Amino acid sequence: MIVDGAFSWTSRTQRTVALSSTEAEYMTLSDCSQQCVWIHSILTKLSYRFGPIHISGDNQGSLFMTSNLVTEL
Repeated sequence: MIVDGAFSWTSRTQRTVALSSTEAEYMTLSDCSQQCVWIHSILTKLSYRFGPIHISGDNQGSLFMTSNLVTEL
């Protein structure tokens, strides 16, 4: 959200098949973080200053996988 409006929004099927809900959520968090990095770089080049971008998830397994650097799929 920027100035109380949606800046980026998308709805589509996942590109790969996940064998569990944890794996599906993990892939979604990965796609989201890639888009956030891209948005941050574009807005920084346009001299728009803002704080960190917060990404939320509701699957405990996928959140553990994102915070644990030694976890492998």
